[in-house]
Amino acid sequence: MKARGYLGRADTLLAMLDNMAPRGLSPSRGLWLEKAFFPGELISRTLRRTLRERLNVKVSASFHLEPLGCLAYECGHDRSLHPADNVIVEILSQTTGKSLEPGSAGLLTVTVCGPEYPFIRVNTGRTAILTPAPCPCGRTSPRLRLLDQEDELNNGLKQIKAI
Repeated sequence: MKARGYLGRADTLLAMLDNMAPRGLSPSRGLWLEKAFFPGELISRTLRRTLRERLNVKVSASFHLEPLGCLAYECGHDRSLHPADNVIVEILSQTTGKSLEPGSAGLLTVTVCGPEYPFIRVNTGRTAILTPAPCPCGRTSPRLRLLDQEDELNNGLKQIKAI
């Protein structure tokens, strides 16, 4: 059976690719990956391009914060994020703390409806835009765009740190 998907850290996948060439292995012959999903990592444009060029895979990721868990995820059709089913997203003014209209940039605040206890109106420290337009994947829920998602830190990776 051939694995068609990768679930893990982006730097681990890149290290695996880098270690294949000296051993005479080719990713196109030794790996049959179609998709790569990176939980808890927001992937930069540069890293996405590198993975597509080297592996020809669809790349998607999710946005996690500890101890809140998964807050949103990419569907693969668009670079924006879909809020998880148990997450209520608000975009607040950085100066007044009041809710902003859809399409406005502000502080990403989430309420997580957990089975044991909820986290209510947690400021994630991230700047985002909530877009009400449906996604090309067919989901009709609002989409989230993290404004600093394109940052190229730590060799193209931006790790989400605990709050």
